[in-house]
Amino acid sequence: MKIMNIIKQMTLALLLLSLSIIPFRGFSADHLVMSLQNATSTTNTIEFDVTIMNDGTSAVNLGGYQFGINFNSAILNGGTPAGSSYTYIAGTRDPIFSGLTGVSVLYNNNQLKAVSTTVPSVNAVPLVIGVAYTLGRFRFTNTVNWLAGSVPNLQFQLVSATGKTQIVAIGFINGSNLSTAMNSPSGTLGGFSNVGGLTLNVPLPVTISSFYGMKAGNEDILTWNTSQEINNRHFNLQYSTDGMSFRTIARIDSKAEQGNSASALNYSCTYATPGSGHNYYRLEQVDIDGRTTIATHILDLERSGKQVEVNLFPNPATNVLHVNITAEKPQNTVVKILDMNGRTVKMVKTFMSQGSQTITIDINNLSIGSYFIQIYENNSLSFTDKIKKVD
Repeated sequence: MKIMNIIKQMTLALLLLSLSIIPFRGFSADHLVMSLQNATSTTNTIEFDVTIMNDGTSAVNLGGYQFGINFNSAILNGGTPAGSSYTYIAGTRDPIFSGLTGVSVLYNNNQLKAVSTTVPSVNAVPLVIGVAYTLGRFRFTNTVNWLAGSVPNLQFQLVSATGKTQIVAIGFINGSNLSTAMNSPSGTLGGFSNVGGLTLNVPLPVTISSFYGMKAGNEDILTWNTSQEINNRHFNLQYSTDGMSFRTIARIDSKAEQGNSASALNYSCTYATPGSGHNYYRLEQVDIDGRTTIATHILDLERSGKQVEVNLFPNPATNVLHVNITAEKPQNTVVKILDMNGRTVKMVKTFMSQGSQTITIDINNLSIGSYFIQIYENNSLSFTDKIKKVD
């Protein structure tokens, strides 16, 4: 009897599944699908591409689009995104969309929304059947960590239109606007969307307690520390000049025995050929089973032609730290001291004339331990090093 009940339940489940699939894929020859692809994320930032594809059998022209990525209050985990926390990365749409209006991005009702709709049918773009096109790459930063294991939902944005449901991804077939027919009984233009299985803030097998860099002559030195490693094979140090397209420049094997450690481990790597302008770095962590994770924030060591010489003394220091800076020209200077979690604990702002000047910083109230020091010239990071506070 139990076996018969199980068979009946399985048969019913398969029937319901088939009924749920058929309406999406079988309504008509006119069909669009959107998906979220190539996502990378840290504990509070996500970047992703949004693609669109004509997966029906009829020719469809895209005259504009609007979609939303839903980060509900649970995913935000109490965060309050600021106006600068979401952006469309310019130049990342496929070239075929160059005739469409520029992408505007806004955030409301816990939804990141991208809009490009105000194009007449004569400017519509033919979507070749079976080819996925990129509508753009987007970045979204939360003010706190994502809820662990949360999943954002990519969806077509639907609006009400005189008693029927309208898809704002505006499609044209032979000049006829099909945007008013999504999910209609006749299924003239169907569509659905998915997130590609993206999960945010998955507990990482490696805990990186710090990642920082410094310019040393014509080289950049990148240093990081781990407080825990589980099944870690190696790190890939990755480099970029635009902050978007990264390539691996070095592989650094795990120091943990068989990839596992509960003790602090220190790593460093030198890049010998940074260029002028921005030099972006990040770490990719690779598990023993081959799974990869972008494990750090992006670090920028800019080389803009400005030169300073810095001398720190004493180091280790007890009560005061002297920072001697020699500048080639007048500049606004900011000196920051950060703890090992990257929090600023001391900051001094000053205007420097050309030549040498010593800034004295009182560190008497800092706890004993190690700190980072950063120096900014006219808002650009020019120097990073490590200092130690002792009794």
